[in-house]
Amino acid sequence: MDLRLGIVGCGRISHAHGIAAQRIGKGLRFSACADVNEDAARSFATSYGSNSFFTDYKEMLKKEQLDAVVFATWPAQHREQLETAIKSGARFILCEKALALTGEEAVEIYDLAKKAGVTIVEGFMYTHHPVIARLDELVKREVSGTVDSVRASFHMYLPEPDGSQQLTWRQRKETGGSVPYDRTCYPVNICARYAHALPVKVAATATVSEKLGTVTRLYGEVTYENGRVALIESSNGAVFGQEVQVTCSNRIYRLATPFTMPGDGTIVEIEALKFSHICEHVHTVKSPLPVQDDLPSFLAYGPQLENFAKAVSGEAKNSRPLLVESVVNSFTLDGLVRAGLEERVVKIEIPEHIKKDWREAKEAGRV
Repeated sequence: MDLRLGIVGCGRISHAHGIAAQRIGKGLRFSACADVNEDAARSFATSYGSNSFFTDYKEMLKKEQLDAVVFATWPAQHREQLETAIKSGARFILCEKALALTGEEAVEIYDLAKKAGVTIVEGFMYTHHPVIARLDELVKREVSGTVDSVRASFHMYLPEPDGSQQLTWRQRKETGGSVPYDRTCYPVNICARYAHALPVKVAATATVSEKLGTVTRLYGEVTYENGRVALIESSNGAVFGQEVQVTCSNRIYRLATPFTMPGDGTIVEIEALKFSHICEHVHTVKSPLPVQDDLPSFLAYGPQLENFAKAVSGEAKNSRPLLVESVVNSFTLDGLVRAGLEERVVKIEIPEHIKKDWREAKEAGRV
């Protein structure tokens, strides 16, 4: 593996990708980087051995011969940036979540990528931690029965600003820094994984910041074609917490902190012995790498980047999530936001060609 990567956006999350490349080695490195903040771009280049840095990502795409590009930028920028990268000749793109702010934007990205033969992978790094593969195995066992419902949450306390502190991107509407695109996208992603069907309708409750105009709390219910239901929770008003629970006809599986796993993962399996009597089985899964620094949540970025690199080099056909999965999830997220703001049940209307491609991927065992 000898790949030249470029990265756009040299803020905090870019270092997760930089550290991942350093740990992998094998000729995989970020040979170029770009950020409108010249100091940030220079710092990234120095830290991770980039040959060049730019303040204009379009110039980087034009001048550098790159095998793949990583976008570590704000959600509101993705639609335009991805189109620019595709037109500049990029053929493999890893894009931080959330892929898009609306289902319509996601379809535009999908159609552009499909026409140009470009692979775009949305950066849900947590799916590459082995604890998720283990949860997949447990849920699929015959003893588990069939999946009935999924519940997932991602909370992080972030109080309303009082004017004395500088806003982060998570608080700014113009960056896409609302709860849905920063956090709710994770529960939507994992619920879709275990619902394993297309969404048909959603209902939700939302809270909007009077000062910022952003959605700060989003609680919703998603119903899928196969009758499975997902309950989704994300809030700026709750203490930090993450959990996923997959409830089957014969077993319940719970996993804490699934999205930023700090190290080893622990799945609690709950078996009902009889009414009011349960037995808990614990499954511990080792982290893919030892914790080497004070950024344990970055652990899953290594396996993610390595899997992406295998797709770039031709060693693997796909790197999940497939783009069509991300598009479907964008419609779910879009629907939850509208349902919360409009206080009504929203029908999820996904274009026929997206549904067709999703179903074909499912039949082929790729979803």
